[in-house]
Amino acid sequence: METNNNKELFLTLYKEFSVVLLFCWHIRSGLNKNITIERIKKYTNWFYKCNLINHFNFEEEQMLPNIDSKNAITVKAKHFHKKLSKLFSDDKNIEKSLSSIEDLLEAYVRFEKQKFLPLIQKSMNETQLNLALTKYPKNILNENWNDSFWAKTENLSI
Repeated sequence: METNNNKELFLTLYKEFSVVLLFCWHIRSGLNKNITIERIKKYTNWFYKCNLINHFNFEEEQMLPNIDSKNAITVKAKHFHKKLSKLFSDDKNIEKSLSSIEDLLEAYVRFEKQKFLPLIQKSMNETQLNLALTKYPKNILNENWNDSFWAKTENLSI
């Protein structure tokens, strides 16, 4: 039986998915609009530090320990975290990394929705889910970035 607390946790995670997919669109839009790579990289660094690290840590500390560490879905979730962290820290092939981040992060959201969360719901009992909810960072989503480069159009002088 799913309690209101459990629903709250999963609804919060689904909200995160929406924010992350929007983040991916921001990267794609910035690249398509030829926004400077440095400007996009500043945004992705901020988003990673303020949002994704908290999400990855929450999963690794509160959810993954409740699942068999050899489970293919658990292994794949950890692989996604490791690969994404590596891409975010790449300061040499930035443009390629940004494109890869956008692709891999979208794939990760799909994976979480279709594979990871159903496994969590099946593997964690009500007590474990309630405990996880109490440890969920309240400010995990930070959307206060002040440079909305994805929404801007360049003024063209003729």
